Formats: sequence, structure tokens, C-alpha cells
Amino acid sequence: MEDSFNYVAVLVSIVIGLGMTRVLSQLSEAIQAQDRQRNYWVHTLWMITLFLQLMLSWWVFYRWKAAPQWNFFLFMWVTIGPTLLYLASGVLCPGELASTDAKDWRDYYYANRRGFFFSLMPIWPLDIIDTLLKGKQHFLDQGVLYLPTIAIWTIGSVIAGITANERYHRFWSIFFPLHVISYTTIVLLKLGSQLAIYPGEHAMRGRRRVGMVMRPSDLEIASQSYVKIFKSLLRAIISVRWSGEMH
Repeated sequence: MEDSFNYVAVLVSIVIGLGMTRVLSQLSEAIQAQDRQRNYWVHTLWMITLFLQLMLSWWVFYRWKAAPQWNFFLFMWVTIGPTLLYLASGVLCPGELASTDAKDWRDYYYANRRGFFFSLMPIWPLDIIDTLLKGKQHFLDQGVLYLPTIAIWTIGSVIAGITANERYHRFWSIFFPLHVISYTTIVLLKLGSQLAIYPGEHAMRGRRRVGMVMRPSDLEIASQSYVKIFKSLLRAIISVRWSGEMH
């Protein structure tokens, strides 16, 4: 089935590559001297974060390599995430500012935040389905951090799409990439792996996993850190002043 995977991977890589090209092109314009005064650091930071998401999407797609059989519907399914990322890159990176009728990138960012975040947000709930399609055991292998992480990313992006509160957007533009990097380091660091690995250890409940598993002590430490992060996010959400901030 490796030939089938490689065949499907061609289209997925093209879509992801188009998104990366768009983001990199926009970033190159952002660092040009004549455009720096009109830049908005939140917008620029999201371009960097979106590039990271595109890279991560290609990285985790490798998990489909072991699919026993490919059909057209599965082929369509695996292209949904990259397509949404490309649409998000199209909204966030429109090209020349003059073509947008916005006076600067700050105005453009807040005027188009709904299109960007509502293109990005469905990726994570869909990832739950994607993970289940790989099998129940694969879903369980994601560990205790998986569902809380999906919830944080989804809820935070929904709020970012709804509110124009600048304080929240500043917070979310910093918190989100740091959270992605930390989760990737803990769970997705190795190609095709589910969790940080330790050779020769048995899975919990007496089962041996296909890969290897995190030690319970590491799970506990990671869980506690994510609980703290989730509480911080909730406090930030509660502190957002909604009145007068909506467009």
C-alpha cells in the first residue's frame, strides 16, 4: 500500500506547498523596509504560526502510511485539512495591501478575522474523526493531552473569530503557537509516533502498543501543566470585554 500512499501524498503535498508559498511570499513583503510601518505584529505572528501549522499538517499526514486500503472517499477526506489551511492562508495573506482597500495590516486583520479563524478552526474537531478513522487503539494512544488540546485550540479560535478585542488577539497570537510547539514536542516530535517514547515499556492495562508509551509520571506532569494552561486560557476569556468590541 506504500505506492497508494505516495500517490495520494502528491496532491496533499501540492496543496500544502501552495499554502506555504503564499505565506512565505507575504512574509517576505512584511520584512521589506517600505512596508514595515504598516505591519501589525499580531498579523505577522499569525503568518509564522500558519506556516508552522502547514508544516505540522504534512508531518502528521505520514501516519496514514499504514492505511490498509485507499478509496476515493478516504482520498477526499485527507485533503480537507490541507484545503482548509490553504483557504486560511488565502485570507491571511492576500498579497499587496493596496488590493485590500485597508489602510494598514491591522485594519485588514480585524476585518478578516472571521474568515481566517473560521477556516482554521474546523481542522481540530475534524482531527478527532481523522484519529478515530485510524482505529480505536490509535485514538487511545494519543494520550490524556489530546482532547484537552483540541478543545483549547477550537474554543480559542472560535472566540478569536467572534471578538475584535485586541487584548485577546494579542494573547491568543502568542499563546497558540507556544501551545502548538509544546504539544508537538511532547506528542508529535518523532515522525509517525503518537507519544514521547521509551523503548521496551508496556502499555497501560497490560497491552503493548505498536510504538512505545509515556511513563505514567510523565503523563501526570504533562496533565498538570495542561490543566494550568487551560485555566489561564479560561481566565483570559473571562477577562475579555465584549461590549463595544464587536464588528
